[in-house]
Amino acid sequence: MNKVKLVGAICCLVLGMIVYFILPLPVFANNEVTASFTVPLLISKISASSVNTQSATISWETNSDATSQIFYDTQFHENIAAYRYAYPIDPTLVTQHSLQINPLSPFTTYHYRAKSVATVGGTEFVAISGDYTFQTTGEPAQGGSGGGGAGDGTDMGSVAELTDSTTLMLNSVGVVQNSIQLTSSDDRVSLEIPAGTVLNVLGQTSYLLSVSIPTSVLPPSQNAIIIVYDFSPAGVTFAPPIMLTMRYDRATLPAGVSENTLFIAYWDGSQWQALQSMVDTQTGTISALTSHFTLFALIGIKPTPAEIPPSLPTTPLVTPTPTPNPIPTRIMPTTAVPAITPISTPTWFASWGLISIGIIGILSLFVFALGLSLHLRKREKAAGIAIRLTIQPVASKIIFIAGILNVNIAKRLVTTDGIEVQLTTKEYRLLETLVKHAGTVRTYQQLLKTVWGQGYKKELQLLHTTIRNLRSKIELDPTHPIHIITTPGVGYFLKTT
Repeated sequence: MNKVKLVGAICCLVLGMIVYFILPLPVFANNEVTASFTVPLLISKISASSVNTQSATISWETNSDATSQIFYDTQFHENIAAYRYAYPIDPTLVTQHSLQINPLSPFTTYHYRAKSVATVGGTEFVAISGDYTFQTTGEPAQGGSGGGGAGDGTDMGSVAELTDSTTLMLNSVGVVQNSIQLTSSDDRVSLEIPAGTVLNVLGQTSYLLSVSIPTSVLPPSQNAIIIVYDFSPAGVTFAPPIMLTMRYDRATLPAGVSENTLFIAYWDGSQWQALQSMVDTQTGTISALTSHFTLFALIGIKPTPAEIPPSLPTTPLVTPTPTPNPIPTRIMPTTAVPAITPISTPTWFASWGLISIGIIGILSLFVFALGLSLHLRKREKAAGIAIRLTIQPVASKIIFIAGILNVNIAKRLVTTDGIEVQLTTKEYRLLETLVKHAGTVRTYQQLLKTVWGQGYKKELQLLHTTIRNLRSKIELDPTHPIHIITTPGVGYFLKTT
């Protein structure tokens, strides 16, 4: 048996040497690196144009096809992640980049930086520009009169055409002091504005928020508008973005429009721009994050006709652009580096290497099987019985019970004190994740990645809002939870006792 093990070890050693010496590897010589690309990603010719009172167009070039994104603020930051506003990533791979940022405040100086990403062989290479500035046109914004603070610099902003005329509490710099949920009078639109959100309307801190139904709008090509609302005042911004939710009636959807194709879009002044949206078919709602007020519409994609006459021009569908899953990135320096020249391995050399690996692999498996067979025969003779391998099924825990809370994973059933609890898809997915790791703290990033996906790992407000809604449904006292426990600065866990 020892001889068999020795032969197997020698085969593994030979296999490792073949992999090391035969397979094509990057070659480092004369300061040149072998790779499948020729130059590092660089940004050049960055500029701001078409600057007006509320918007500006930022343009730049890259030496390779890459994505586009703009970060901007009213002050300079060393770290690009510190900029207050980040324009959504445009995943289109181009060398000529142009993005329009809006809404902006009149007569204001803005700092901005461009970011582009190119993927090579599964690795992202990132280029980030330096800090540039531009100033919007118009007159300086005049501040409001303040008007009757509560002695602590807090202003009042009432909400019109929203249920119960809910009152917003803002301090002197436009920071929301109380978390509220605003709902339209027809109960089809709601906004969640958490405490700490910064509201800005041309420098004012006391103003009226309202929502109305416009008399006419331009529909998107080949798509159907289900509902549309005009949020006022136009140009108000929210940092961080707030959650906008629209409610629909599946019975009144246009013929052929599926619930799964619904999305929320905003009007940018010339066309509808799709937002990353989440549809909950159980509650008949769709939600998306927004950072400003304008026209918002719930849009459904119409089915493509079976035949279109050749004489009729077709217009591409306006569909939401999916957020690519982030990949660990490496930021390339913007300074010049030596040219990169591809070096290929001769075809016959690589082919012989693969053949050798196959032969050694087969021999190794044969030697291992032979040794195992001899060993089993030896044990069988010594024991005088046949060897049998059995697999015992392991029952999985599918029910979680803590106090009056009962979660049945197999039946997808949640009850408190025997009464069924209705949860949204994301709420149930979040609770299910906590149940499967009951008693163990799950970090904010782990929960966001599991429930919403890789692209939502930084959307902490979205997670906190869903946790708050979930607690309101399963906790006896949501303000003093006994099931879902917070570990400050880390994450949440489900208490097991």
